[in-house]
Amino acid sequence: MEIQFDLTTEDPEIELMQSFPGTYDWDCEEGPFFEEVLEEVLVSRVQAKLQEMTPLLQGVSIQSLSVGADLYGMQGVLAQCISEKNEDGSYSVGVIYGPDVIQELLSAHWDSSYSINPYYDMTIVHELLHLADQSELSLKNIGHNIPDPVIQFFGWMRMWRSEGLADLPAFKRGLRGLQDPLTVKQRISEAFKTLSEVDWKSCSGMGDYEAVYEPLSFIPYEVGPYLLHQVILATSVPASSEADNHLSGMIPMLQSGLGIGFEAFWHHIMKDGQGLVDAGLLQDILTRLFEASGLQAYQSSPEDEAMAGPILEIYKKLAGSIYSEK
Repeated sequence: MEIQFDLTTEDPEIELMQSFPGTYDWDCEEGPFFEEVLEEVLVSRVQAKLQEMTPLLQGVSIQSLSVGADLYGMQGVLAQCISEKNEDGSYSVGVIYGPDVIQELLSAHWDSSYSINPYYDMTIVHELLHLADQSELSLKNIGHNIPDPVIQFFGWMRMWRSEGLADLPAFKRGLRGLQDPLTVKQRISEAFKTLSEVDWKSCSGMGDYEAVYEPLSFIPYEVGPYLLHQVILATSVPASSEADNHLSGMIPMLQSGLGIGFEAFWHHIMKDGQGLVDAGLLQDILTRLFEASGLQAYQSSPEDEAMAGPILEIYKKLAGSIYSEK
């Protein structure tokens, strides 16, 4: 896999670069130069994590990987993963890390006694696990800009599984995600209650949906790891992965997680999820979502209109499983 480095911050001010740990040549004479050190440190860390994750990347068709550094930060997020499908079916993928992660890596580079905060180390792993998640990678950009209540709801729900998987190693180490089932149940109940009060028929453009889901954007990260872990335990997971909280020891568990697609995740959590979800409330939400669903809001885009029908059919089948339980 070809790895390229990209300093995504265009023409950063020297004062900004000087705020990071290390001693650099700012006069462009002999070095070391900030960008060269940053590239070496970040790319080598990503390569080391990819090496640990080799079993998870079997069969994943990634043509190129761009590793980026954003010195200014990305609207309050630590990192992000972007992907684009090529004509041959492979993917060109980018992972971009923000200033908090860069600060940790450079601190450890210049001070051999410095231990990287595991919270930020797991951020590197989080984005790379998105690369291994082939089923979600193929769906990542499908329909996400279609202003339909059903499509937007299930897009948000898909994040419960995908972000749950990416945060699973951090969850196992007690660094991220809710660990207590009662708290998980409370968060889900609060989120669904919020959605039950939305007038979906008044939502038309993407701005309306962003206003609905922005306050709930943390939910997938809070409840996703616990829920996916429960699904894994309910299916099959080697005991060794439960005992070893190092990344290499979690490989069997993560392989199990990668094998659980969104449909299986949905069925288990919504139907067999230890009473964590109020099926009656969910059914009411789904009823109102489908009543408000239609093509009139996005007929101006032929691509969206052509895509919406098949997507809605998939989600109707998933929703039908909830009705069949009542």
